[in-house]
Amino acid sequence: MPHVVVKLWPGKSEQQKTRLAQEITDSVMSGLNYEADPVSVAF
Repeated sequence: MPHVVVKLWPGKSEQQKTRLAQEITDSVMSGLNYEADPVSVAF
């Protein structure tokens, strides 16, 4: 189960975080040939 931890500067909107989490999930899925379910992203 890939787990990615992202440390951001304060002030990022929920929309920005959601978009970044989706892009990270897509990259992990593509790079490691995983489905979306086992990928988690934490801020």
